[in-house]
Amino acid sequence: MNTKYILHSLLIAAICTNVSTIKSETILHTICQKLFGSKVSNEEIQKFAQQARKDFEINPTQTPVIRTMNNCPLWQKFISFTWFGTWIKSNSWKKLTDKEKLEIMYHEIAHQKNNHPCKQIGTAIMTVIGGYFASGYFTEKKKLRALSALLSSIIITGLYTLYCEKSATNHALEVLKNHGHIV
Repeated sequence: MNTKYILHSLLIAAICTNVSTIKSETILHTICQKLFGSKVSNEEIQKFAQQARKDFEINPTQTPVIRTMNNCPLWQKFISFTWFGTWIKSNSWKKLTDKEKLEIMYHEIAHQKNNHPCKQIGTAIMTVIGGYFASGYFTEKKKLRALSALLSSIIITGLYTLYCEKSATNHALEVLKNHGHIV
């Protein structure tokens, strides 16, 4: 690995720590729309999102509208998720109680507020780079070093993702309580 690659990766990680990166016009949001769906969710979903953004003190003009998840079989186990935008499965949303809708929307907006998608990408990049260099102490074989870096990135990023999920849930519950939505 050369120095330019490392500096470029560090720059990407640094940029990803800025909350303003989750905007409609980012290339990552555009890519996600192609993967997950580009249809804007219904008015009710947008109202829940608007209320959550207000309570989290997020400027709605700086974040993408909520989109409806496409029918890709890979996404069917999710009701909602946030990854450079937020997607909701409309059919599942209709079956939820208002309390469940609040909790889900506030959880997803907490991911935006805490900038979890960018931090997860930064964690993955830095773990691959660190894992590659650290494995150099044990072997000189590039394929083995790359495999070690990839595996360490999958494990550490996976653990960090679990942390982000718990953090988003806790933050959502805190904001819901502070604004009198739940007791």
